[in-house]
Amino acid sequence: MDTEQSYTVEQRTKIGVALYYDIEEGRNQFARETAVGHGDTEIRMAIYWALHDEKFADPDNPEDLELLFAPGITQTLNDLKARARASLVMNALETMSIAQIAGLTAEFFREGDISNELAFKRRDRLQQEAKQREAQTRSAFNAQHKPAPEGTVKELAQKYNKSLSEIRRLKAAGELHTLVLP
Repeated sequence: MDTEQSYTVEQRTKIGVALYYDIEEGRNQFARETAVGHGDTEIRMAIYWALHDEKFADPDNPEDLELLFAPGITQTLNDLKARARASLVMNALETMSIAQIAGLTAEFFREGDISNELAFKRRDRLQQEAKQREAQTRSAFNAQHKPAPEGTVKELAQKYNKSLSEIRRLKAAGELHTLVLP
């Protein structure tokens, strides 16, 4: 849909409401367009409008645009597009050959909203990396606090007649091997 220049925010939101209810109520007149992503912005505007007490969001405003891509709105849009794809496939089963149906579904998945999938994969990867860093930090911390093979700090302080703080400094520096009996 080329609605970016010719319609107001209110009109675009109404278009989004019409597209949303076309699928939601099973009329599916615009199922193909919805399934391949035409009108995504208008549908996002309609979902935002419905969820925020009929407040309009302007996609030309960077702050509003960020709100339109909130996870809840994106998930609702993806669910709607999936229902549109399913209705098309079900209708196609009645009139198309298997090869035609396979081509149609391949087209939908090729043109689908892949950017969300990539964003989720990136988020998962970043979470895994954060967990790995946390585990490495925890193991490094634990390694610093385990007793040295030579003995505990207290035992070494008594054995070498040194202060606890001096033994701790040597241990932190990795120089316990330099201790000599008095």
